[in-house]
Amino acid sequence: MMEDTETETRGLVILYGSQTGSAQETAFRLAHKIRCRLLFEPVVMACDSYDIRRLSTESMIIFVVSTTGVGELPDNMKRFWRLLMRKSIPQNALSSLQYAIAGLGDSNYTDTFNFAAKKLHRRLLNLSAQPFLEVACADDQDKLGADQVLEPWMDSVCTFLSKIFPLAPGQEPFPDNKQFPPKYLISTSGEPYTLEQIQSLKLEATEMKDEKEAFNSKRPYLAKMIDNKRLTAPDWSQDVRHIVFELPFDQNESLQYHPGDALAIVPSNSREITLEFLQFMNIDPSLIVWEMKKREDESSRQSIKNDDDTIMADITKIKSPISVIELFQNYIDFQSCPKQRRFFEQLQHFTTASHEKERLEYFASSEGAQDLRWYCYQEKRSYFQVFQDFPFCKPSLDYLLDMIPLIQPRLFSISSSMDVHPQQVHLTVAVVRFKTPMKRIATGLCTNWLSEIDPRSLTSNSSSQVFPDNLPSSLARVWIRRSSTLFKLPADPSVPLILVGPGTGVAPFRAFIEQR
Repeated sequence: MMEDTETETRGLVILYGSQTGSAQETAFRLAHKIRCRLLFEPVVMACDSYDIRRLSTESMIIFVVSTTGVGELPDNMKRFWRLLMRKSIPQNALSSLQYAIAGLGDSNYTDTFNFAAKKLHRRLLNLSAQPFLEVACADDQDKLGADQVLEPWMDSVCTFLSKIFPLAPGQEPFPDNKQFPPKYLISTSGEPYTLEQIQSLKLEATEMKDEKEAFNSKRPYLAKMIDNKRLTAPDWSQDVRHIVFELPFDQNESLQYHPGDALAIVPSNSREITLEFLQFMNIDPSLIVWEMKKREDESSRQSIKNDDDTIMADITKIKSPISVIELFQNYIDFQSCPKQRRFFEQLQHFTTASHEKERLEYFASSEGAQDLRWYCYQEKRSYFQVFQDFPFCKPSLDYLLDMIPLIQPRLFSISSSMDVHPQQVHLTVAVVRFKTPMKRIATGLCTNWLSEIDPRSLTSNSSSQVFPDNLPSSLARVWIRRSSTLFKLPADPSVPLILVGPGTGVAPFRAFIEQR
């Protein structure tokens, strides 16, 4: 009976549209709950990785989508949305589909709050699909954060699914904090570096080799910083930087940009903090990871091909072999803040101290939700700082890579015109550094990393893609992010402009003025 149930439910799909990783994390968290309570695990993937031709054959699908920017769709949902909006789709195309949607948004953006989720809901209704739950609009500004809406919504999803896929007689659900084997199989070696090994350790970015192939999130360009100077006075509290990268857009049109576009940058952790983290976690930084792959049972559940091969998708998209220090320095976001309680549920299984286990169980409970939000989100504690607060928690490398997300790209408005600055892209960057309510100093990973780059630090042989330990300090992984149609200069240059951009909001308007 159980075998038949697993086969029958293998087609359940959870699709996410995620810009910073929150919606992706929520989708996998829902899949974990379903696995614990209903003893099967749905397929989870980005919207753009899903073959939309299958949509009319699905009986049920679940969406978790965030809204980014000013009412924009996440990058890994845009192709899905374009195809879903085709006028040729019959109005009754999805009449057999039941669906549920959870949106992640920020009510500070009143007019576009959870705009992506609401748009998707309207379009699915137009195509005759039927929601089995109301759209859940999670708000990052709620007293308990997005979990205030997401937790009851996930419970409702599981309750609905339990009526369709009931457990077989004699089966019992697992508790929600059940620890399953890690998602990834990690093959490592502690042997010293050899020349051949070092030659194979390459960053997921490239210099100009194929003039026709586009640079994007799947293939970042490795750009050299050539200027980095402070614009504000040394004694002023806010550090604002003028940063310039070389960008040979005459050799590849994907590097061309226009006023209103943004530069996507994937930052790195500093070598010093990476070594400190690895040593604290008792992980040998000299290890070489020879292979990273999903477990066989995990792969077998992926009945729909996942072709999301961006370096931000999952660690199996990172080329191996790779040194552990390079992996954590350039890809693992251990300085980010855990956003959901699932991380604390997982930590319970790794502590050897009873007082830590008790505290972690409290943080993972609904009773501890408010204290967890204060401890983690409002105080901006990072994964590393949480481990420092719970020093008896020492997950193994494979679990650690399952628990901590990958570094996501940051978007910066371009503050230059290609016509005025050939082969360059300029940014105006405010370095994020502030005091938390408990007077702790919190910093932004990307802006602080950028501010500390010395354009003169590139040595004569550093332009090579090969580096055994860290990225040459004046290089960055970048690509151009096109703006929406709403944020562009008028085609008619005689049209007058009123530009309002307080602080570093002036950045794109510098590009507008230069272009005019």
